[in-house]
Order: sequence, then structure tokens, then C-alpha cells
Amino acid sequence: MMNKQRLDELYNRYITDRLSEAELTDFYRMLDDPANERELHRLFEQWWETAADGQTASTDAEGQRRIQQVMNRVKPVRPSFRLRRLWFGAAAACAVCLAILPLLWKTADTTPAEAQVNTHEITTALGQRKTVHLPDRSVIHLNAGSRLQYTDDYSVGSRDVKIDGEAFFEVVPDTARPFTVRHGQLCITVLGTAFNVNAVAEASITVSVSSGLVEVRDDAGSPSTHDGVNTRLAPGQQLAYDKTTRRATVSQIQDIKVLTAWKNGVLAMQDLPFADVADLLQRWYGVDIIFNEAILKTCRFTGEFDNLPINKVLDLLAKSSGFTYRITEKTIYIDGGNCY
Repeated sequence: MMNKQRLDELYNRYITDRLSEAELTDFYRMLDDPANERELHRLFEQWWETAADGQTASTDAEGQRRIQQVMNRVKPVRPSFRLRRLWFGAAAACAVCLAILPLLWKTADTTPAEAQVNTHEITTALGQRKTVHLPDRSVIHLNAGSRLQYTDDYSVGSRDVKIDGEAFFEVVPDTARPFTVRHGQLCITVLGTAFNVNAVAEASITVSVSSGLVEVRDDAGSPSTHDGVNTRLAPGQQLAYDKTTRRATVSQIQDIKVLTAWKNGVLAMQDLPFADVADLLQRWYGVDIIFNEAILKTCRFTGEFDNLPINKVLDLLAKSSGFTYRITEKTIYIDGGNCY
């Protein structure tokens, strides 16, 4: 039996974006239970009328968007009740309400009105990382200097996102709604899996699969000439795609944990040249690194650094190569060394 009081409490916290992660999971579980379907629709009428009377914060644009996402999760049924006409205190508020009601209640007797689809963008600055929970409970970890975009109709028919930078995806399985990641002309499609996308470099993209199957294709390719990319990746495989040549190579991953350690706050590197390590440090800490001797860029490093400040990381790296460094505000100068 559904706990109506608990559901109502979670709903009110949801539309004002005050749910904890555990509460959000509990809320989605109650919404996804088919046994609750008809009772949920009765509650939806009560919730919407309460919003129309101005008794909750859900009458603003963000609240209405969150109500729509909740209703989209529940399989539509023909309501046993008849919606009463909702009146707002002001004519403008009434117009907004009546415009979006056809979108929320999709019955066999009505044609949904076309609504404006808004794009949501989440970004991370250099030196910053974020975890994003999508409406379908999929989780995206955003690395520093990255951008994620998705629209209001995410999870309605399909689950599409766009990414710039680097992200690790933990996708909830749903055979009816494939999950698609786009970057430029590259399209990555899965049903449910965990994988990493690194589009930091200007000239290339790498896709690394931790679990499940991932399909990577180049939408600019022509099926008639078989150019472009159309590849399936299994766990432990990595695809490197060259944006200029539109060619891809597939290889085995030596250690997936090294590639994805960043999402747990661990800076990891495996036999990386100092030039690549410097790029990693610049994004991780939001600094600039300058080599006073270009040959230092060929030094190679392997290691893991768990939530250490940059001076501690540099101290440990210097022990193996003998370089020195100095920090001036946000710029680090690298000198000396014996790795050559």
C-alpha cells in the first residue's frame, strides 16, 4: 500500500528542489511502481489545483517543469475524474496554467499542445567537478572544464545529452529509451552501461567502456560509401576518434580504474609524458604551467594522488625526475630535471 502522506511530502520537497539523494531515490521508486499508477493520477489533480491556487512554489517556470517531469514518468491512463477549470488570481498566471495542462494530461481525446523545449546547461570551471542526477536516475560525473546539456523532454521517448570536456556516465537500463551522448558529429548510444567520454583535446575524442555495450557512430558519415565510424565497444575497450580525418582506432584498456579515478577525486596517470601531465594538472587545479626547458616535456610519470594540493603532487613527481618548480599566483614554472 502506498504511503500517501510520504509521497505528498516528497513531492512538495521535489518541486522546490530540496530532496536529498536518498529521498530522490525513494520518490522515483514510488513513481515507478505500477501499483501506484491510478492513485498517483488522483494526487496529480490535487497537486496541480493546489499550485493553481498559489498555495505552493510550483507555479513558477521551474516548478512547472519539475511537475511535468514527474508526470512523464508515470504511464498515462484515462483519468476517472474530470479536470475542473483552474483559475489563477491574475490573468497572466491563468494563461500559463491552461497552456501547459494539455502537455501534462495526454488522453486519447486530446491533442497535446506544442510547448517550448528549454535547454538546461551544467558547467564546471577549471579545478571543479560535479555530479549530475538526471530524471531517469542516470548519473553523470562532470570533470573540470566541462559542459553538459539536456532538454526538458529528456526521457520522453529518448534520452539525449550533449557533452563538451570529460564525463563519466552511469546509465540506468531502459530498452525502450536508448541513451545518446553527442559531441559534434560523434554519436554514442547505449541502453544501460557505464563509460567515459573524453573530448578535452581539440583534435580527438576517446570513449572508454567500463561495463555494457556502447555503439559509436559518426553522423557525418555516408552509409552508401561506408565512410565515417560505426563501431560497437565491449567492456575494457577504448575508441580514439580523430576529428580531422574522421577515423577511429579501437584498443584494449590497460586499467579502466586509472581512466575513471578522477570521478572519485583521484588524480591518476599511467606512463604519461610531462606535457600531458601538465595539461591534466592545469585542468585539475585551474593553473598555468610553463616549461622553461622544452625537453622536460618528455619526462614520463605514473602515479595516483588522492585529493592532494598541487604543491604536494609536484613534490612527489620531482622526487623521480629532479625538476624544480616555483609558483607565482596561478602560474607554475618548471625548471631543471634529469629525466633526459
